[in-house]
Order: sequence, then structure tokens, then C-alpha cells
Amino acid sequence: TNNPYYGTIYATISGSVSGELDNLAVAARVRPNKGSTIAVPLSDKRQVRYHEFITFVSEDESDVYLGPSVADMPIQQFVKPKSIFSLNVDLEATPDLRLVVPVDLNQMYARVDATGNGDIKLKMSETGSPLVTGDYVISDGTLSLKLPLFERNFTIESGSSIDFPGDISNATFDISALYLQRVNLSSLTGPLSTE
Repeated sequence: TNNPYYGTIYATISGSVSGELDNLAVAARVRPNKGSTIAVPLSDKRQVRYHEFITFVSEDESDVYLGPSVADMPIQQFVKPKSIFSLNVDLEATPDLRLVVPVDLNQMYARVDATGNGDIKLKMSETGSPLVTGDYVISDGTLSLKLPLFERNFTIESGSSIDFPGDISNATFDISALYLQRVNLSSLTGPLSTE
């Protein structure tokens, strides 16, 4: 899908829908209930968006159909009726909501899987990209990190946070995490002498 966010949210919602069908505004206050999960994938890979003016053709030029010339088409075929849709969601994040943030940076992959608290605002309209603002303070979670020669799972310390400044790709992670491992101290000190 082209939807950048996915998940299942069981929630208590209050809100309003106003305007005409061609100018609809939806505002909602959402408080997730137990069992809710939302994933917000981040990536540096380029996304291709579908545009109606793209025509797919085969490699055999005899099958190429370019359609009628732009000059031959009446102007009304190019103009869509302008409809405006806006969605404003105020999400009251609680530990009942599990936030998953997979981050794919080609040679590095990280995944934050956390619960916490925060007031997150989501604004969407037909004229622009979704904007996500607010701070999410983590109370419990894990950070999985995969590099070409390294793979570890860390425990995220309480108080770590994710700041969403608007454009989701500019999210700021302030995460402290621990990796616990048992070590044999004799490998550090050498054999103990009993003399």
C-alpha cells in the first residue's frame, strides 16, 4: 500500500466531522485501548507515487499507445473537481499503545518497539504530506540493531524519547539502551594463582 503507517488501534474516540462533501474536515481525539499497535516505518529509499499521466507500455514499439494528443483533448478532461479533505487527530499515547518504528537505512536496520506516553498530533490533507508532531516518552521497549557484521537487541531505558517535528522522516530519536551479556572474568584477568 501507499499508506506510510499501519497497525491496529482499539480506541476511545471523540471528534467531529464538518463541512460539505467537497470540503470535509475531520477532527478526532483518540485514546488507545489495550492491544493497540501502530507502526511508523522510516526509510531513506525513494518512493514512487502514482500519477494518472504515467502510461505503461511494452518494449515492443508496435504495442505503444500514447493516447490522443494533449492539444486534441478538451480542457475539462484534465481538470478534476477540487475537493478538500483534512484530518486532524490528537493521539493521547498511553502504555496501552505499542509503537513500532522500523528504520531501514540500506546498510543499517533498526527497529524500536516500545510503549510509553505522549501527545502526538497527526494532520493530513489532500494537498500535502502527513505531518506528525509531538513527543513520545518511552517507558519500556527494545531496540533491535542490524549492521552487516553486527546484530544485537538492546533494552531501552525509561525516559528515552522520540520527537516528531512534522515531517515524519525528520523524527529525532533520543534513546539510551543497554545490552547485557555475561562474561567470564578470568578471560580478562588471566588464570588466578593459588600459590
